[in-house]
Amino acid sequence: MIFTGGQGSRGKASIQRGLTIFVVIAIREVDTIPAWNDALVVEAHIGGMDAFAAGLLAANRIINDGKLDAFVCKRYSSFDSDIGRRFEDGQLNFEELANLASTFGTSAAAKIGRSSGKQEYLENLIMQYVLGVD
Repeated sequence: MIFTGGQGSRGKASIQRGLTIFVVIAIREVDTIPAWNDALVVEAHIGGMDAFAAGLLAANRIINDGKLDAFVCKRYSSFDSDIGRRFEDGQLNFEELANLASTFGTSAAAKIGRSSGKQEYLENLIMQYVLGVD
């Protein structure tokens, strides 16, 4: 699949990690099904394949829509300049990090740009993809 929108590698990597969740959810365990009942094993595998296919369709919608990728890029945009870039590049030492942490609540903290993670929004967005709601 091709990532669209050109939102940056950080967002794409996050989406790829998120899509792994769909794969894990889609795989069904059949260890609890008695071996003597082959029909149940076949039904379990069919159900598992259906769940896997639904997860792949949802993953395709997530990738092609670009909303999640854009959100991740915007959410972590502070890592693209100034202090965030230095942190991501490993150029901040522990003393600088401690000084930065001690400034929270001051004007220096506003420069970093703390904001809500919008977890509820993301949960609803993912459910829209899973359920196929536009």
